Amino acid sequence: EMVMSFTGDFNDIARGKEAALALIASGVDVMLHNLDNSAPAVMEVASEKGVYMFGNTRYQFDMAPDVVLTSAVQDIGGAIAYVINEVYTGNFEGKKYVLGLEHPDIAHLGRINDVVPEDVKQKIEEAKQAMLAGDLVLAACEENGEPAVCQQ
Repeated sequence: EMVMSFTGDFNDIARGKEAALALIASGVDVMLHNLDNSAPAVMEVASEKGVYMFGNTRYQFDMAPDVVLTSAVQDIGGAIAYVINEVYTGNFEGKKYVLGLEHPDIAHLGRINDVVPEDVKQKIEEAKQAMLAGDLVLAACEENGEPAVCQQ
C-alpha cells in the first residue's frame, strides 16, 4: 500500500517533520520525499524513528546513512543544459524530453545502503539494465481510478 502526504511547501521544516511523523504513525515503513530545505528534517525524523527512506533529487546517503536506502539523483541544471545544447546545436524538437538512466550524468541511483540484501541489489541492477535496453518502460497510468506508474 502506498500512502501520500502533501505539505504544500517544499521548504517548511515544521510541515515536513509533521508530515513524516504522521506517515510513520500511520505505519509506513519506507518514505520517499520530494522536498527541498525541509528534506534534512524529514530524514532526521526517519532516523530517530528507524524508518527507511529514499533520498531524492541529489545524493543524500550521507545525510542519514542509517536509513537512506539509496538516492534518486537528478541533476536538474544538467537537464536544462542538455536541452539548451539541443537548441544550440539545432537538434531541439518541440517534444517532452525525458532524461533518465541513459544519461548517468543527469540521472542515476546513489550508493545503495549495505542493509539492502545482495539479491535485491542484483534485481535493482537487472531492472536498470532492462530500462537501458528498452525492455522495461514505465509510464503514467491509472489503477482503480488513481494515478499510478505502470509497465508498458
